[in-house]
Amino acid sequence: MEYNKNKAKGYTLGHDTPHSTHMKKVKEITSVLKYKEMYERSKAQINMDPESFEIRAAKEAYKNISNVSLS
Repeated sequence: MEYNKNKAKGYTLGHDTPHSTHMKKVKEITSVLKYKEMYERSKAQINMDPESFEIRAAKEAYKNISNVSLS
């Protein structure tokens, strides 16, 4: 009877150590399923800097063309 009272009821993990939390993050990052899901969400997005040289040059050319046509 005394044994059943003191017997462990379930499996419990110890405290999270920095190493174990790091390993959890690495597992999420390297998960193939998670990677494919993130890729599917982001593949339609364009990742361009709006202030890149080409964009600024195109905007400047557009302004110059519109000023010429209005004059």
